[in-house]
Amino acid sequence: MKKLIVLMLTLALTLSFATVSMASTLGVNVSKGNSVSIEKDVIDEDPFTITGNFGINDQWLISVGYNFNNDNSDDNTYFLKARYEIVENLATSFGYFKSDNADGWQIDLRAKYPYSDNLAFTGKVSYTDDDGTDVFGLFAQAEYAVSDMFIPTFGFDFSHEEHADDVTYVILGMDFYPTENFFIYLDYGVNVDDSDDDFVYLGVEFAF
Repeated sequence: MKKLIVLMLTLALTLSFATVSMASTLGVNVSKGNSVSIEKDVIDEDPFTITGNFGINDQWLISVGYNFNNDNSDDNTYFLKARYEIVENLATSFGYFKSDNADGWQIDLRAKYPYSDNLAFTGKVSYTDDDGTDVFGLFAQAEYAVSDMFIPTFGFDFSHEEHADDVTYVILGMDFYPTENFFIYLDYGVNVDDSDDDFVYLGVEFAF
């Protein structure tokens, strides 16, 4: 019953699968356990996102999410996503998303390379079918653990959409871990071609 309540309360890590990666550190490995996250773009009024993540075991993670728009468009989005850890620090995920006006799916391959005890490099290659439009994505990031409570990140997010201009973001992020079961993350994304399309994303996540 507890898991059912969480499932009903949760939904969408991102505005859609074709947008930039959020949540600062890139999730690669899987562990058993559940969490709920709430995210908000502090610049744009539109997306308010709730997501539930369910670690079934040490290989499978299921995420269910919902994106609430508040611009009277009624074009809210929900998604269902599964991540499979192939081996340690290498995983793939598949997701399906649907809004009132469109639907699509995404598949990606993601990896993490621990360079030292504090520094790690992460990356993701993705393909998205966004209502029949092909989108190829490439994400690369460095993550430095200053302490157990603070991890700043720096990365690039590139996407190539069919019949549209390429989009590149430079992303500065940080994770704060006040406790083992709660963390706060902040992403500041700069569109290198269009400053009007920058974003500041703030989120919190509770694990249980």
